[in-house]
Amino acid sequence: MCLGYMQLRCQQRNYIMDRNTIINQGIQVFDRHLTQCIKEAVISVLKELFNKAEKATNNKDEQNLFTWYRQLKDNGKDLALAIKSEIKAMPGFISAQLEENQHHATLSLVADEELSITLALTQMDSTLEVVGHAQLYTLEKRMNVIYGSGQIDQTNMPFSPPSLVWVLSNAMNHVTLDTAVKTMFLERLTKLLSDHVNELYEEINQLFIDAGILPNLKPQLAKPATTHSHQETTAPLSEATEAASDEVVESGSEVAEPSVPPKYDGKTQELVQSIFKMLTPKGVRK
Repeated sequence: MCLGYMQLRCQQRNYIMDRNTIINQGIQVFDRHLTQCIKEAVISVLKELFNKAEKATNNKDEQNLFTWYRQLKDNGKDLALAIKSEIKAMPGFISAQLEENQHHATLSLVADEELSITLALTQMDSTLEVVGHAQLYTLEKRMNVIYGSGQIDQTNMPFSPPSLVWVLSNAMNHVTLDTAVKTMFLERLTKLLSDHVNELYEEINQLFIDAGILPNLKPQLAKPATTHSHQETTAPLSEATEAASDEVVESGSEVAEPSVPPKYDGKTQELVQSIFKMLTPKGVRK
C-alpha cells in the first residue's frame, strides 16, 4: 500500500512538472484553430457589410455600413493580435486565480461591456458548451490532474468556452470597433467555432493522452448502482422493516396485507355479508 501511494504521489508531481509543457502545446492548438476561425469570421463580416451597404435604401445607412466596413478592414489584424496576446496570458492568469483564491474562482467579462456584446458572448459560451460537452468533460478531469486541484471546471479552466469568452471580451476592449461590428463578428465566430470545437478539444485531449494523463478516461453518464451494491443497500432496509413489523406485532397492532383478503369462518362470513347488505343502499345492491 505504501509503495503504491508513493508511486501515485510521484506520478502526480510529474504531472505538475509537465504542466507548462502540456499547456503550451494546448495553447498552440487552441491558437491555430481560433486564428483560422477569426480570419474566416472577419472575411465573412466584411462581405456582409459591403453587400448591405450596396443595398442600403438611404444615405445614412449606407454611410454607417461603409464606416463599419473600413473599421473592420483596418483593425481586423489588430483584433487578431489582441486575441493572441490574451491567449498567451490566459493560463497564467487562471493559475494565479486558483492559487490566490481558496474559494472557487470563475472568469468574468469586462465590467463595462456593451449589452449586445455581452449577450453575444454569453450565447457563444452556452452554444460551445453544449456542442463540445463530451470532450470538455474529459478535458476538465485531466486539467484537475495536472493542476493538482479539484477547483477546476468548465467555468475557469484554460481552453473552455468561458475561458475563450474571457479572452475575446478582453481583446475586443483594446480594439476600436463599433459595437455593431463587434456583435456581428462574435455571432459569425460562434457559428464557425461550433463546427470546429469538437476537433479542437479532441486534439487538446490527445495531448494529455500522449502524456499518459488519464488515457482511459471516457465521457460517461451517471451509472445506476450495481446489483451487488444494491443488495448491500437494501439489506439493512429489509432488516429495519422486519424490526419495525416485530414492534407493531408486539404492541398488539395488526398489519393487514392489502392484496390478501381476510379469512373468516362460516358464521362470521354470513354475519359480515348481512351487515354489508344492510349498509348498502338499495339502488346499489345487485
